Order: sequence, then C-alpha cells, then structure tokens
Amino acid sequence: MSIPQPDKALEGHCSAINDDTLYVFSADSFQSLQLKENATWTEEQMGAPVTGAVCVKAGDALYVIGGTSDDEAYDGLQRYYFDAKSWETLSLPADNIKDRTNHSAAYLADANAILVYAGSQPTAPSLLSSQTFAIELTDPYNIESFTSSAPPANQPILLPWNSSHAVMAGGSPFSSEVFTFDHVGGWQPLGTNLTGPLQPGVRATLITGDDNSKVLEPMTRLLHQTRRRRLYYWAPTVRPPQMARPSAVQL
Repeated sequence: MSIPQPDKALEGHCSAINDDTLYVFSADSFQSLQLKENATWTEEQMGAPVTGAVCVKAGDALYVIGGTSDDEAYDGLQRYYFDAKSWETLSLPADNIKDRTNHSAAYLADANAILVYAGSQPTAPSLLSSQTFAIELTDPYNIESFTSSAPPANQPILLPWNSSHAVMAGGSPFSSEVFTFDHVGGWQPLGTNLTGPLQPGVRATLITGDDNSKVLEPMTRLLHQTRRRRLYYWAPTVRPPQMARPSAVQL
C-alpha cells in the first residue's frame, strides 16, 4: 500500500493519533490523515504557527507544547479540541515553555498534567538538558519545576508508562539509562539499562501486553528504511522503579 503524500511539507512538525486519525502539526499547516486504505490528507484549521514543538494527546484534545514563535505574546502552549475542531491559546504563569525546542513531553493522566523534559530556550541554549516541568491542564495552568536525577538529554523518548508514570530513555550518545517519572516521587531509575545509547530524536512505541508486560520499540529512520530495536520488560503489579527486569532483548 502506497503512503499518500501530504499537500504541504512536514517540517519542524509533531504528530498524534486520535480515533484512528493521524494529526500532524507543522510550522505552516495542520493536516490529518485517516489510518485506513486509500485515505487522503485533509487540511485542518491551523493554530498558532510554531516550529519545533511537541504534540501530546490528553483526553479529548491535542496539546502543542513549546516551539519557536514570531509572536512575542505566545507563552508556548495551545490546545486543539478534536470534536469541536477549534484551537485555544493558553496563557501560562511562567515562561519555562516559551520558545522551548529539543524537548519531549508526555501526559500524566492521574495528575492531569503534561510532563516536559529536556530542551532549551534561545536565551539559554543547551545541547543536552535535564530541565523538568509539569504543566497542570486546568486554569491557571501552573508549571511545577522538578530537580532531575535523570541524565541530560536532547529529544529523548518520553512516553506514558501507566496512568501515573512516564518512562524516559535515549536522547544522548552518552547514556543508556532508563528512568521513570511520577508527579509525587519525581525521577527514579527503572532498574535496567538499554543495550546501548539512543541518539537524539529517536522515536518509539510502548506496548503493554495482556499480562502487563511492556515492549519498548525504538525506531530509527535511515535511508528510507526503518530500523527497529526491541526491548522487552516484565511488569509485575508494583511501582515502576522496582519492577523492571529485561526478560529478552532483540536487536
């Protein structure tokens, strides 16, 4: 099956999936594609244009976090409601997210907050960063800052591990550590490492099995081919910092 080409180029973009539809936010466009055979791209109503943002689905909305903007008044967070097909630019009480790039983000459902890790701003550029913030998703959208024991990174893998925790890996040529984060305990080592470092920008999926096992599958694009590396974790019913031991590794 051929992959349809979008009407506008995907540059400085981020994406999320809702109801079997892929939504892609770029610097000058917002497009969607139903994940079915013979689907075509649809141009959606555009929000505030930013480059280098991160997209996160939370509930019935898509959040666009950070990214550089030509609008000095833009605080770094906007929200798109899937059902209403409408945008809302949110005012933040601090400037931690404004013009932030090279970061990653994940939704923490129990805390109803978005975790933001790494990245930097033009006023204080940094290749690797361990800055950690949690943005509450109810007015006034408070931003809480956390001290990090996780390794500094650039665009690391950051995914929900369960409803209370996120898992972080990669994003640095110097570290193969895996950490989890929850809103109460902060960063904690997962208890096992990757078989090797993952470079900045590597993406991944996290699959939870019926037996509560977890499969982290990093994917790297190289010369129009996708190279997959798979790490298996057994997940008993205890908190993540105690539970991870690799049951198998495939490269």
